[in-house]
Amino acid sequence: MLQKLRDRYVDAIAADRGALAFFKWFLIGMVLQVLFLIPLLPLVLSALLLPPDLQPLFGGAAFFAAFLAVRVFLFALPCAEAGELKRRGSRTAWLVCGVLFGMFALGAAAALEPKPGAKA
Repeated sequence: MLQKLRDRYVDAIAADRGALAFFKWFLIGMVLQVLFLIPLLPLVLSALLLPPDLQPLFGGAAFFAAFLAVRVFLFALPCAEAGELKRRGSRTAWLVCGVLFGMFALGAAAALEPKPGAKA
């Protein structure tokens, strides 16, 4: 079931194009990132149960791990697949851009016109 939802998400990104698509997917990405990080908040707050000198270390590490996981699964992998469907750029470039730039990369992947002969 999750694979079906993920395929629909990637297909919707690949089907869009133009400036309006950039802003639409930028906003969708921003909302989805917040919604996916909210359930992970107890993991970060669990650092308060540790001794005071370990709290910043564990809290920072937990937030970084949660943030990176959301970036990879919400932006990097779908951008790479949409880029492949549109035949725009390499998979590695889209993965790196998805992790580093998140919703900007998602908007860019949606806004690009596919090359002739692309599946999107």
